[in-house]
Amino acid sequence: MELWELTALELGGLIQKREVSPVEAARAALDRMAGEQPRNNAFVTALEEERVLEKESYDQAREFIMRSACLEYKTKQSELRFYNKRAKEAWERLMKYREEMRKKPQKVDPSFSLWNIIGAVTSRHPSLNLTNIWQLTVYQLYDQFARVRDQVAFDVYSTRWAVWGKDKLDQSLWFKQERDNKV
Repeated sequence: MELWELTALELGGLIQKREVSPVEAARAALDRMAGEQPRNNAFVTALEEERVLEKESYDQAREFIMRSACLEYKTKQSELRFYNKRAKEAWERLMKYREEMRKKPQKVDPSFSLWNIIGAVTSRHPSLNLTNIWQLTVYQLYDQFARVRDQVAFDVYSTRWAVWGKDKLDQSLWFKQERDNKV
C-alpha cells in the first residue's frame, strides 16, 4: 500500500511510531499530486519539493510560528554563543530576572478577559456577531478587538476635534498600529 492511500489517522500512527517520516509522507503526497495533475487538473498551484519542511529548517519554522503567535520560544542554552564574557553575564542576569518575574503573581485585568473581548467586538463590529465570531482564532479576535478599540479612539478624537477644533487632526490615527508586534 502506498503512503498516499492511507487515511490521516493511519499515516499519523505510522509517523508517531517513527515508521514513516513527515517528509516522506509529504513527498508521497506531492508525487501523487504531480502524477494526477495532468489527468485531473485539480490543483491551481503545485508545491515544489524544496518547500517541504526538512529537519534542518524545522527549528527555524517552529521559532517563526511560535514568535508570530506571541508564544515564548525557548532556545537551548547550548545553541547560544556569546561575543564575550560580559555578554554572557548580561544574558544570565536577564534570564534570572525573567524567572523572578514569572514567580511574581501577575495582575489580571478583567477588562481583557476573553468573554469581555468577545462582547466588545460583537457589539461594535459591523459584521461580527455572536453567531459567527467563533470562526475566528484567538489571535484574529484580539486583532479585531484592537482595531475596534482604535476606531473608537479615532471617533472620540475626531468628535473632539470637530467640537473644539484646537488640535490638529491626525487622520492616520484610525489605521496606525499602536501595539508592538515584534517577531
